[in-house]
Amino acid sequence: MGSATRNLPGRHVQPRPQLRPDVAPASAQPVRGCRRHLSGRRRHASGQRAAGDFRIGADHQPVGGRRLGRGAGPRSATGRGTGVNTLTKTTPVVATREPRSPPRLPLRRIRARIAERAEQLARLTGLPVAEALVSQVLPLADACRFLEREADRVLAPQRLPASGRPFWLRDVEIELRRDPFGTVLVIAPGNNHLFLPAVHTLQALVAGNDVLWKPAPGGQPAAEAFARIVETDRLRVLDETIATADLGADLVVFTGSAETGENVLAQLAPTITPAILELSGDDAVFVRADADLDLVVKAIRFGTQLGKGAVCMRPRRVFAHESLAGELRRRLFAPHPDALPIEWGEEISHAIPAPRLRGEGQGEGLSVIPVRDDDEALR
Repeated sequence: MGSATRNLPGRHVQPRPQLRPDVAPASAQPVRGCRRHLSGRRRHASGQRAAGDFRIGADHQPVGGRRLGRGAGPRSATGRGTGVNTLTKTTPVVATREPRSPPRLPLRRIRARIAERAEQLARLTGLPVAEALVSQVLPLADACRFLEREADRVLAPQRLPASGRPFWLRDVEIELRRDPFGTVLVIAPGNNHLFLPAVHTLQALVAGNDVLWKPAPGGQPAAEAFARIVETDRLRVLDETIATADLGADLVVFTGSAETGENVLAQLAPTITPAILELSGDDAVFVRADADLDLVVKAIRFGTQLGKGAVCMRPRRVFAHESLAGELRRRLFAPHPDALPIEWGEEISHAIPAPRLRGEGQGEGLSVIPVRDDDEALR
C-alpha cells in the first residue's frame, strides 16, 4: 500500500510503487520542480498550495511599523511584470520526471576573479582596505573554494536507510532530492555589503536557483561589482528605489536586526514562504583569574572596533574574575585612540536572576561584570 508523503522545502520524499500481488501499486506523487513565481492563490495540479510572493521595498528597515514593500504591480498577458523586468514566471512547474540539474557555475574562475579584484572589492565595502581584505574578500574566496570541493556531494540525491523505521514502512524506499526553490531573495545587511550576501548568492546559484540581491543603502556598488565577477543572467542586483518592490520570491534569506526579522516573517507567514534569517546578537568575553590582561585588552579593543563596531560578534559584556576585574576596568578606561565608553556592571550574587544578568551590556558601551568563579560566570 502507498504511504502519504509531504513535500518539505528543498527535500522531496516519495514512496516508490511496491510490487506486491495483493495490493495495487502506489500512484506516483508529483515532484515539485523549479518554481520561479507562484501566487498564494494558485494551486498545483496535485491540489497542493503553492508558496506565495514576497513583496519588499528598497528600504527594508521599517520605521514606525511601516510595511516592507508594496503590493504586486500590473502584469502583462505574458505573465511578465509590466513595470519591472523580473526573473520569474507565473505558472508553477509540477512534474513527475527527474528534476533538472542545477546549471554549473565556473567557481574556479569566479574565485580567480575575486583574487584579481580583491583591492577593488575591499574599497567598495566602506571599511578600511586591510580590514575588508581580511574580513570580507578573503572569506568570500574561501567560501567559493568550499563550493568547488563540496557542492556536488552536498547536493547529490541521498537514499535514506531502512533501519530504525516502523515495520509498516520497512519496504518503502526514500530518496532525498535537493532541488532548487526557484527564485531566492537575498536581503543584505547594512553592516556587511559584500561577504554575507555574496556567500548566500553563490550558494543559491550553485543549487540552481535564480537570485535577487537586495543591497542595503550604500551597498549597491559592491553588489554590482560582484555580479560582474559572477557574470550570469540568473543573478540580478536590485536598486535602492521603491520601484523594485514588485518582485516575487520562493525563499528569502535575510540578515539584520531582530525587529526587522519579525517584520519579514510577518509578511511571509500568510503564504508560508520559507525563510532563512540571522538576527541581531552580541558576544560575551570570559576573563579567568590567570588571564594575560595585556592580551585581553587588545582583544577586546579589536572586537569592539571590528566592522566599525556594528557586527554581531562585538563583545558587550565582560565577565572577569573578581581578582582582576578592577585592573581590567582601569586599563580599558586608560586613554587610548580606540577607547570606548565603559559601563561598570554591578557585582553578581546568586540572588540576581538570569534575565537581569542577560540584560547587562546591551547599551553602546561595554559592561565589565566581576564574578567569583567560572561557574558563576556561566550560570
